Amino acid sequence: MFKARTRRRRIRRVSPKRAFSALIGLVALAVYLVLSPPEESATTIECPQSQYAPSQRLRVCSWNVHNYNVSNRRVNGVWRAYPKPESERDAVCAALKAIDADVVLLQEMGDKTYLEDLLARLRKAGVNYAFAAVAKFDSPSRLAILSKIAPRKVFDFSDTAFFFDGQNKYSPRGALGVEIRAANLQLYAFSVHLKSKVNAKKSDEKFTPFRHAELRAISARIRSVAKKGSKILVAGDLNAEPAKPLLRNAKTFELVEQADSRGLAYTYHWAKRDLFFRYDFFLAANLRPPEISNAFVVSGTQNASDHRPIYVDIKLEELSAEK
Repeated sequence: MFKARTRRRRIRRVSPKRAFSALIGLVALAVYLVLSPPEESATTIECPQSQYAPSQRLRVCSWNVHNYNVSNRRVNGVWRAYPKPESERDAVCAALKAIDADVVLLQEMGDKTYLEDLLARLRKAGVNYAFAAVAKFDSPSRLAILSKIAPRKVFDFSDTAFFFDGQNKYSPRGALGVEIRAANLQLYAFSVHLKSKVNAKKSDEKFTPFRHAELRAISARIRSVAKKGSKILVAGDLNAEPAKPLLRNAKTFELVEQADSRGLAYTYHWAKRDLFFRYDFFLAANLRPPEISNAFVVSGTQNASDHRPIYVDIKLEELSAEK
């Protein structure tokens, strides 16, 4: 008879120094979560009061407006800090007017000064929003939200922290969201902008697993404020294609299919190499057809941004029938 050979599994021992470092990190994260700033810390802007109340559909748009703020630009052959050109700002305004969304989730907006500039242009064009806010804790290219319906709550998650690679990390931009009511709809809508490869240092090449951890942390914070079964939309520039490895980190959210009038789903054009990516998309919870339409990708906005806007319509009459 043959004797069965047993294979010994090597148990990897963690050094006391590494274990202590991990423990300190977890304690620091716990302290942060307890002492973190209140949710409603976004900078809001006073807007004209509006009696607007949609009856058939609620349109939600998401758009990376490509550095609406002062940014590093090539001007007369020289790279320098420079404002977004007037023609591009006007193009952003014209596109938003044509889309006519009830809620607009913006990325790379800049601070309050730049959001006020956009609001002024929109008002001049005859488009009024009852609410506007920009994230408080953020990089220069901040998240912002416009809404024709004044929200019941504002959630500034631009201070989102998480434990990654043995250290406490912050999401570069986090998330900014609102809770709104329209007819029979209670909706949580969040703007996100995940970590990019741009300006990543050689010592910081783990941007893909970082982005996954970042999305997990943001998704957890959103679920912590939304009641079970709530209808939620998360959208923005996720700096990655909506492949399974990324989407698994969104947990209960589902991808909303999207396309332009030609059936193309891409949203970002990398001009340097003439490549096209689907970096901007919607993730939804508890919203399915016929309540929500597929996302539409808007063409003809290349003079405003290197990203194309996307929007979905939530059909309020379907929600009424559901009741």
